[in-house]
Amino acid sequence: MSTQTTISRPAKFVEDIGADLAKQAVGMTGVPVVSGGIGSLTKAAGETAAGFKARQDAARAFEVRQQNLAGLAPKVAAQDALQGQAQQQAGAAGSTLGGVSLGAPTAAQTQSFMSPYQSQVMEASLAEFDRNKAVQEQGLRDQAVASGAFGGGREGVAMAESAKSSDMHRAQSQAR
Repeated sequence: MSTQTTISRPAKFVEDIGADLAKQAVGMTGVPVVSGGIGSLTKAAGETAAGFKARQDAARAFEVRQQNLAGLAPKVAAQDALQGQAQQQAGAAGSTLGGVSLGAPTAAQTQSFMSPYQSQVMEASLAEFDRNKAVQEQGLRDQAVASGAFGGGREGVAMAESAKSSDMHRAQSQAR
């Protein structure tokens, strides 16, 4: 019995790119990270003199590359005089602008924007909403008493679900 093997290979240019990337990856992983500079390198226990010299050479090469590329690093432009002035004025203003707080508005601040008609309609609508909620809660309690489950876990869950739904609808109504 014979076995046949099929080898699928990518195009030659794809293989060349892969080989080149592999060489670059190996080259990058061989560069030591030297935070204290070349002078901070010490010979590791069990390291040969040739291995230590290779690490020093790699660190020197890395520092040379780093110095050569330093000019290509992105830079942020300095502030001009007007930008500096604007920053100083913004810092001096703090959290107020013309004596008005920039935080969340207070009830007194929003009152001048409210129409008296809207306020009356909103108050009446919310009062009706609260009255309907009380009626629904009483109905749930009556059902619980009738079924002998008053004060039980099921009643608590039903009350919580009813309150959640009611509160959500009340908030939506208030937002409108």
